[in-house]
Amino acid sequence: MFLSSKNTKNNSSYKVSRCKDYLMNDFFNDVRGGAERFLNLSLSYAWKNSKWVFINSAVNILGSFFTSIAFANFISPTLYGSYKYLNSIGSSLDFLKIKWIDSVAVQELAKDKDGAFFWAINQKIRWGLLFFVGLLIASGFYFLQGNYAFAGALLILAATEVPINILGTYNVLLQSKRLFREDSLYSSSNTILRTLLLIAVLFFAPNLIFIFLTTNGVAVLANAYFYFKTIRQFSPEMYRQSTPIDTDTEHFSRHLYFLNIFATITNNIDSLLLFHFLGPETLAVYAIARSFPNLIQTVISNISFIYFPKLVTLGLEQLKQAFWQRLAQATAIGGLISLVYISVIPFVFDTIYPKYQDATFYTQLISLSFILFTPGRYFAYIFQVQRLITSIYVTALISLTIRFTLYIVLGYVAGIMGIIVAYFVSYFISLLACIFMWRKETG
Repeated sequence: MFLSSKNTKNNSSYKVSRCKDYLMNDFFNDVRGGAERFLNLSLSYAWKNSKWVFINSAVNILGSFFTSIAFANFISPTLYGSYKYLNSIGSSLDFLKIKWIDSVAVQELAKDKDGAFFWAINQKIRWGLLFFVGLLIASGFYFLQGNYAFAGALLILAATEVPINILGTYNVLLQSKRLFREDSLYSSSNTILRTLLLIAVLFFAPNLIFIFLTTNGVAVLANAYFYFKTIRQFSPEMYRQSTPIDTDTEHFSRHLYFLNIFATITNNIDSLLLFHFLGPETLAVYAIARSFPNLIQTVISNISFIYFPKLVTLGLEQLKQAFWQRLAQATAIGGLISLVYISVIPFVFDTIYPKYQDATFYTQLISLSFILFTPGRYFAYIFQVQRLITSIYVTALISLTIRFTLYIVLGYVAGIMGIIVAYFVSYFISLLACIFMWRKETG
């Protein structure tokens, strides 16, 4: 009897030990495996790489959060509206900086075609000269008008934006090699430094010249440091013997360049119109309303971009099998983000934006675009990976033409509300066009 009791006790202890071992070692693996089978998604890959993207995104969010507070409380709406207007002039020429070429280079580098790195840099140098000339002309225009503050600010943009763009190509190499840790640390360091110096300038010397000189000057120095640090990390022989890109890639990049011209102008015309129709104060309200949604959209793009190198290796049939599941997941995620944002943002705006209470309702409306934006990013990636040029042209031109037209008409008639309505209509029609073209491409 004593032996039986002892055996029972040992069996119980053994079962408890096995249960503890299972919970400590196997339970989470089983849960993860079940979730991966249900979502048809590699969560281990996502966590391994996305944690660094989350860190970088968190730093960007905090940086934008604190700078937006500084802009809203340390300077007048007129000065802030003027700052956003000048930024929009520079951004309207961003198609000459050919930023889209980064994604093409990542795609080629992921296929071990290392020549794409310096090919991208050479293209940026060539087109960047036109960007410089364009902003130089804009600066000269305001100089002749006697607006020396605008002229000086645009001159600073002309002198610094091209070097920032060229030197920033280091992240293409890091992302293609899936070195998300280094990419995140470099980018976060840049953001922290720029944020601290910008807040100091806004508090002690709120002047357009100083603002642009600080933010862009720091960006040039930081990007130069990280560029040469990244280059030294890889063997120079690797590039001297690198595999050049193929003619198909160059041909595809030309198509993206043409579309980027129209997209860049359209994406900045809203700020330009509001400044000219309603003045810098109204533009400042709109800029505050757009600040957090724009940041969240950037975070969504950065996180989804983690899978871009992996999508390159998938065939059309593999993408087709998971298409509707991915589309539903993306839409649901966008809807959840919108719901949380709408619930939380009134408290945030009441606390940090006392001068911009009118922006609360507008930012809640804009946040609903996450429902359409998130699946739109997935379409953009799979169209680009599969190089479905016809689909890229059709969906982009439909969306941009509608948005450009409605921005002008509704922006003039209804101001900020008209701009928001135009934004939603174009996004919704674009998503329908993407679904139609995908079904057409895949039969």
